Amino acid sequence: MSSMCALPWMSIETTALGEFRPCCLAEESITKTDGSYFKVSNGDTIQDAFYSDYMENLRKEFANGNKPDTCKKCWALESAGGYSKRMISNDKFAKYKDKKLKFLDLKLGNICNLKCRICGVWSSSKWAQEEIDLGNKEAKTFLSAGQWPRQKHDLWTEVIELLPDVEYFEFTGGEPFLIKEHFNILEKSVELGHSKKQIVHYNTNGTTYPDHAVKNIWPHFKLVEVAFSIDDIGERFEYQRYGAIWKEVNKNIHKINSLRSTNPIKTQICCTINIQNIWNMPEICEWIESMHFDYVFFNYLHESKEWNVQYLPNNYKNKIQNKLLNSKTSDRMRIEIGKAVNFMMDNNLGNAQMDWQRKEKIKASDTYRNQSFVAVHPEYEGML
Repeated sequence: MSSMCALPWMSIETTALGEFRPCCLAEESITKTDGSYFKVSNGDTIQDAFYSDYMENLRKEFANGNKPDTCKKCWALESAGGYSKRMISNDKFAKYKDKKLKFLDLKLGNICNLKCRICGVWSSSKWAQEEIDLGNKEAKTFLSAGQWPRQKHDLWTEVIELLPDVEYFEFTGGEPFLIKEHFNILEKSVELGHSKKQIVHYNTNGTTYPDHAVKNIWPHFKLVEVAFSIDDIGERFEYQRYGAIWKEVNKNIHKINSLRSTNPIKTQICCTINIQNIWNMPEICEWIESMHFDYVFFNYLHESKEWNVQYLPNNYKNKIQNKLLNSKTSDRMRIEIGKAVNFMMDNNLGNAQMDWQRKEKIKASDTYRNQSFVAVHPEYEGML
């Protein structure tokens, strides 16, 4: 099977901290010849990064049939039988053959209203504030760096100039529905007459219903894909995505689902498999099937490592494997559960240092938030 990926020829990502990456799963940001990062705050542009020596070398690696190290998250998922971002992108963008920016993946800062356990200071202003309160001095740097969309630079002018060629936007975050700058971009595209050929993709935590966009912006685009990042249900969801209320998120999902019959909208679920939800995967799958999303995607957490299922101690892995493989679910979801088990068992990366690191992180946040990991996750009793 070919290791080619379409993204380096037609896409670029701005990170929540104002750097650039080949895609959201790349291991590293794009660097200059002197080893420093391309950064919006330094006056570097999207095209500077896209046409850089770094990206040219990455394209050569793919063209030569190699598997670049920065893409190891995709290689790991494919090794476990999963459907990686590389594979999805090749299916979606196979028609693009020229080296031209058609896809802008814009993470416009770290404004967010949640402190999801699998996230961190680099993508959530709420997380950064908690870390500052807990004495993490580095968190102040992340909090400040994530404010780059609201600082003076030329990126907005450049994005407007690129609009005639752009056919696909992706907005994540932070929480994109709380970041007004991205709505400004879309409104400009509508004004200039480009929107009808453009697809907009979101990854949202589901806590916010963007009423203005629903009524005044989204109807002007070719398609709007709303992917809800939901990793569990009920009390477990509220523990993992601290600050969210399960009942309210479900209400917002139903509202956006109901728009599909009269609007160019499709909905998706993006469930990130990690230590906190893999035990509950059959129950999550049952809820997913009841919601009738247009597309279902199971992602696998790589970073932060303490939540990566490949770092679990073997006694917990064996317990989880036995439960999942004997669970009753639909044929479609049984396949996904099998992939999750394969990914978990594919590498035995756990060690005492990681166990200690996980324990300390859980205890610090549980104390700060007045929560209890073991009360919500009894399957891990003894882990702390």
